[in-house]
Amino acid sequence: YASEIGLKVYSTWSNQVGGSDYDIYFMGFSNNPFKYFSRSKWFVFPSLWEGLPLVLVEAMASGVPIISADCPTGPADILAESIESLDFIKTPVNAKYGVLMPMIPDLNSDEIIGIWSEKIEALYKDEGAREKYIQAQQERLHQFSTDFAITKWIMILQGL
Repeated sequence: YASEIGLKVYSTWSNQVGGSDYDIYFMGFSNNPFKYFSRSKWFVFPSLWEGLPLVLVEAMASGVPIISADCPTGPADILAESIESLDFIKTPVNAKYGVLMPMIPDLNSDEIIGIWSEKIEALYKDEGAREKYIQAQQERLHQFSTDFAITKWIMILQGL
């Protein structure tokens, strides 16, 4: 779709030469995603399903704000302060720790793709929103630390 709308696309799955002259990069798996995060203004995550999308926590740790699909099990749990509904969102939600977007079920979903495009463009231009999310995410990160997990486990075990 990115190519269809005129963006210059790099993909690790093709025989293209890398460089900085592309509009969008599809990098595939990497043992070190931080080298990419360090050059990113936003992390966009259009996944349709996840378990625990650790990459969202990695983006937070790198100081990169997140725009993510509200797919099953993961993004809302990480980006929202509380989950009040099991229904997936239909319009963008500026959650406390990132932006949740409706899932894109297929590339023929022009209306949803339009919603994503408009939101990404607006956020790209809004440095205040970017800084707000970077600050909020730094607060959230402690809940993914080893110390936090150990403290929670001790509380659970003491309650038995």
